[in-house]
Amino acid sequence: MGTLKTTNIQSISGSGTVTLGTSGETFAVGSGVTTTINRPAFSVYLNADQSIANATVTKITLDTETYDTDNAFASNKFTVPSGAAGKYCFIGTITWVSLTDQDEGQVRIHKNGSFVQGTGYFQGQNGTVTYQVTTILDLSASDYIELHGYQVSGGAINADGGEAYTNLKGFRLGA
Repeated sequence: MGTLKTTNIQSISGSGTVTLGTSGETFAVGSGVTTTINRPAFSVYLNADQSIANATVTKITLDTETYDTDNAFASNKFTVPSGAAGKYCFIGTITWVSLTDQDEGQVRIHKNGSFVQGTGYFQGQNGTVTYQVTTILDLSASDYIELHGYQVSGGAINADGGEAYTNLKGFRLGA
């Protein structure tokens, strides 16, 4: 067994495929080595309850980071860093509290300020209910993503604060 030390591996022609190992082999990444697979990635949440006004699309104040691999989440939105365009997966969750059976609403993901994906409208729920939206979007550098809530109850309803209750997570698919 030997050690190969190099700074660059290329195919012979410079434009072909380089294969490492054979079928069934596993490659281990050493301690402290970072990869760019599924990065950037982030997980953020609403720290305290947020009041969502009746019949108003409201941006969720995601004020606490669990992690943010590329420092791409700021001011309640994720912004695609330069050189990180591609397909991204996003999961947005809102836990609504004190609902009555006539309340309805939606969890929404917005891209560059415009609605792109949302849950179906919840309706006829009592008490506390959690709704989640998941989407895959093709994004370019500087595109940004935000989590919004919308509800119709006749009054304000709270989005429940806490990491497990109201949050937004996302990551780039592949490298």
